[in-house]
Amino acid sequence: MPRIKDKSMATFGDGVMDLCKVENRTIVATKQKNVRFGNYTKGFKRYFEAKLASYTVDRVSKTLPIPGISEMDICIIGGEQYKIVLISDKFDATPPHLLITLERIVAKYKDVRE
Repeated sequence: MPRIKDKSMATFGDGVMDLCKVENRTIVATKQKNVRFGNYTKGFKRYFEAKLASYTVDRVSKTLPIPGISEMDICIIGGEQYKIVLISDKFDATPPHLLITLERIVAKYKDVRE
């Protein structure tokens, strides 16, 4: 008899992103390349809390824990640049992962990586 899939299992098959270090509105280095992520549905609470803090939530992604990630970094997904607004640990999920709240960057950062 086939096993029933565990519906609470987090997956990271929606794409890959690059995490980059930024200094003075310039992308200076790549911290992590080709990090797999899964899209996450943004809820009303997250959306309106961001509005109160003067942020726009354009995307929420989940990924496995990444050492050294911070809100000072940016993510590049499919050529689009996103500012990291909030990083939340999700320890009660299988496997434990991070929820990264992203805001699209309108004025693109200059890229000087090699």
